[in-house]
Parts: sequence; structure tokens; C-alpha cells
Amino acid sequence: MKKVLLTTSALVAFAGYAAAEVSFGGEVTVGYNDVEENGIFLDGSLDITGTAEFDNGVSVEVTYGLDLYDGSFDNFPTVTVTTPWATLTVGDVEYAGTDMFEMVDGMDDTHGFREVNDELVVRVDVTFGGFTIGVSADTNLYASNNSYPTNELSIGAMGEFGAFSFTAGYDQSEDMIGVSVGTTFGNFEVDLAYLNNTHDDDSIGLGVATTFGDIGVSAYYAFNSGDDDGYGLSVDYATGPVTIGAYWEADSGGYSNVGVDVGYAVNDNISVAAGYDQDDGAYIYGLMMVGDATVGAGWAEYTEAGDEEIREGVSVWLTMPF
Repeated sequence: MKKVLLTTSALVAFAGYAAAEVSFGGEVTVGYNDVEENGIFLDGSLDITGTAEFDNGVSVEVTYGLDLYDGSFDNFPTVTVTTPWATLTVGDVEYAGTDMFEMVDGMDDTHGFREVNDELVVRVDVTFGGFTIGVSADTNLYASNNSYPTNELSIGAMGEFGAFSFTAGYDQSEDMIGVSVGTTFGNFEVDLAYLNNTHDDDSIGLGVATTFGDIGVSAYYAFNSGDDDGYGLSVDYATGPVTIGAYWEADSGGYSNVGVDVGYAVNDNISVAAGYDQDDGAYIYGLMMVGDATVGAGWAEYTEAGDEEIREGVSVWLTMPF
């Protein structure tokens, strides 16, 4: 990452100004894939970030991105103003309710919380004690899809009280509300969540997780009034260079899916991974670190396969950060 120190008169004009800095960072991936048109693919981004800090604990950050694949810049920069007690963000930022509320797997979120769709969002997060509250809305100043006027809020909250943690979210556009609470009993982690949407569909999810030495086990069950109930089980094992994960997911309508993922670290620079998902198919790939760069080769029956989210087909690629 390259950095440039700025000391312009415009920046110095801020009271209590301490320092300003511009940094350039990102990564680029180039490779070959036998499914891609013409075989060769290029992906990556360049992020330009400017920061300024002030003596009163206030800092400002402006981020602007360039897509190296198609040469397009972000529709607008993202500006974040941080103070000791609150944060204001304007730009490409997730809605507060979507960001803070944590569902249990299997819950019905068909009419779920809003996702950002190229709109210019304004969000304020306030922290006090162990609690954080966020309020956000679409500014309607720019959007490819102006679906959400500014008077429709997305509100989130999260925090801890004693041995319990909680999250909550409310989205006015879908009249969606959700709350969750989690705690630990001995070696067990338990999460309980509730969700209700504009169609008055209720969803209640229960998740339990525990460990036995090198083995981790988690299970969930979700009661959905507007859809099939969902449930599942996963088991993870990790020891030395070996990791193994297996999962099963199903619903009361007869759907069922199983999968397994296996990883092996040959050494600090070389690793291999393979897996199979009944719905999507199989994959296998290997990675080798060469300095800061990563060289990879693999094959997959579906796109975004494995932790590296490799492409469908046979691929060979090189990823370099800068």
C-alpha cells in the first residue's frame, strides 16, 4: 500500500487539524479459465482512501474505488466521520438493521431486510456503554433503483448485558422487525431469534453450538409460519494442518442437502482444499504463496466454490496485492 502525506492549506484550515494522509491499495487477479469467454479473466480493484485526524478525537475518511476489470469508478465516494461517541457514514454503507440483526440459520427471510443497491445511504451509529444503536436511510440523491425514500428508516441495535448479548433490527420499508439473544451455558452457546415481516409471517430460530476437544458441533431449528421449517447440523474438525467440515441442511417440505469440505496445509506457503455439495457439485484447488502474491490452480463444478470462491471450470490464476 502506497501512502502520500498531505499538508494543503485547505486541510490545515480545520481547527485542531493533526495530520492527513492519502493511501492507495487493492489487489488484482489475472488468470485462465476454460469456461470464460476468450479464456483469460481479469479482476480486482484500486481503493483511494484519504484520512484526516483532529486533536479533539474526530477523524474523517473518504474512500473512492476503481474497478480494474471494467475501468469504472464508484458511483460516489464514501465519507465516514468518527467521533468518540458516534460515527456518521454517507455513501456505500450497509443499512443498520440489516447489518446489526443476527438471524439463526433456517429462518424465513424471503421478505428480508433491505440490501444496498447502488443507492447513496446515510447512517449514524451511536455507542454508549456496551450498546450501539444505528439509524440509516436512503438519501435519494443517487440510485440506480430509487425504491426507498428517505422517510423509510432502517434501525439496528446490538450490545451486551451480563451474560447475554442481543441484536435487533427494524426496517420500515418492509415493516420488518427482528430480535435475537445469545448466551453461554457451560460449554454450550445458545442463540434464539425472532423475525416478523409485513405479511405478518413469524419465524423463530434456535441455534446451539459446542466443542469437544478438536471437534465443533452446531445445530439449528427454525419454525417458519410463512414457509417450511428449516433445520440442520454441522460438524467441524481441526488438528494440525488438517481441517474437515461436514454439514446437513433440510426443511419440513422434503428438501435435503449434504456437503463436506477438507483442507490441508502442506506448509506455511502451500495448501490444498477440496469439497462436495449435493446441490452444487465438487471442487478442488491448491494455493501457493510467492512473496505477497498467491498462485492458484483448481477445478469446480460451480462458481464461488470453497473458501477461495473459485470459478466454475478449470482455472489457473495469480493474485497480487498492492
